[in-house]
Amino acid sequence: MDKVNLVSGAENLDVKEPGDSALQPEEIVVQPKHVPSLESIPITPHPKLDDHTPETRQEDSIRNVRESVESKMSLGTAFPPYLSRDSVGNSSRTPADSGNPFQVGPDGRKRVVVLGSGDFGLALTGRLVQADYNVVVASRNPNRTRERVTMCGGSVVTLGEGLRKEESGVVVVAIPPQHHSSLPINLLAGKILIDVSNRKPDKNDPNRHSQAEALQTLVPGAKVVKALNVLSAYALSHGVRGTKEVPVCGDDEGARRVVCGMVRALGFDPVDQGRLSKAREVEGIPFRFFPSWRFAFTVSLVVWSLAFLITVYEWDVCDNLVNLSKGNNTMDWSGFKSVASSNFSISCGCTALTLLSLCYLPGVLSFVMAGILGVASLPSVSATMTWREFNFIQSRLGWFTLVLALAHVIFHGWAQLINFNLPCYLPSIGQLVVVVPLVTVILKIPLLLPCVDSALTNIRQGYERVSVKPVV
Repeated sequence: MDKVNLVSGAENLDVKEPGDSALQPEEIVVQPKHVPSLESIPITPHPKLDDHTPETRQEDSIRNVRESVESKMSLGTAFPPYLSRDSVGNSSRTPADSGNPFQVGPDGRKRVVVLGSGDFGLALTGRLVQADYNVVVASRNPNRTRERVTMCGGSVVTLGEGLRKEESGVVVVAIPPQHHSSLPINLLAGKILIDVSNRKPDKNDPNRHSQAEALQTLVPGAKVVKALNVLSAYALSHGVRGTKEVPVCGDDEGARRVVCGMVRALGFDPVDQGRLSKAREVEGIPFRFFPSWRFAFTVSLVVWSLAFLITVYEWDVCDNLVNLSKGNNTMDWSGFKSVASSNFSISCGCTALTLLSLCYLPGVLSFVMAGILGVASLPSVSATMTWREFNFIQSRLGWFTLVLALAHVIFHGWAQLINFNLPCYLPSIGQLVVVVPLVTVILKIPLLLPCVDSALTNIRQGYERVSVKPVV
């Protein structure tokens, strides 16, 4: 009802001209709504206005929009810069340009040329096709290998056609090193050559020049990168569970980034090893034979040998020594018949038990010591303890535990400890295990004497025997 009256009453309004004094100072001027372009709006300091006025809100809104757009636009283009697929930190695809060594095939995929149609070359071709690459296999006899290459998803051409400039700037050299010299050197210049070869076992010398360095010397105008030599044809064709690190090395940093992106696209983890001289170590990786297991194997062999010698000595040799000591010159060799069965199997059991105990013993000892120190180090516990109590937990409790264990062994095996009759010339286990703890306790006793203890206490408190004059 009110809206009708307002609308109908609007006809009776006396609209004055802009110059009429009746409109002063509350003049109402209706202007058409027009939003200027972003470039035409000057950004100048304006006087302090009320935050709730329409002029302030409109100007602040335009300023925010303009600054937001300008911050997202790079100079000369309206698109943000993209990250290359071949960068070490990214695996997204990028279109080919003047800075991209990959050529683009008719299907829009990046093209890679593989020299060689052997088992490794075909397996790598299939893996590259699965990674969305256009693979061209350059072969000396394309007709003979065309069927196998086609089954892998690639195309086969002659050697000269595959190395043309318009084919690709990335070439995988998957032929034996002795045939590198037969390649057309002039067609390889300016390309990225990925050497996947390995040395022969009899030539595995890390001080010699690597095959990748020899290829770089043969083609000085190319960018040789050593990679993929730690993979086998089986791993490429069947895949590996989890991830596998693939070393990559080369003198050109950009070429290394390209190959790292390619390795990552194949589903492996590239490891940048730096200069091409590192290829000497990389080519020796396939010849490593359990380098981390050498120490463990040595310890196992020593434990087994000791167990085997002890069992043979106690069960077979000791009885004969006793007979000889009694004047009986006869030797009984019947016990040696079970050396291959009983002694061998028992030695294996003793070795397994000892190694298993050694695996868990450090953890148990660490848990006990960490538990004692951890409880004593709790703020709620250490805050309620005096220095004497804290010192007892951290220092004296360990000695008390050692003395208690030593006393247990001494009293439990006293009869064996004082028995020095060694018919087999071997002390008992109780006599052997008590030596180190007993020596430790004996060496600790002089430190507990009052004269020595007081001197050590003074040293801990900063006492100096030689008087030093203070520097003025």
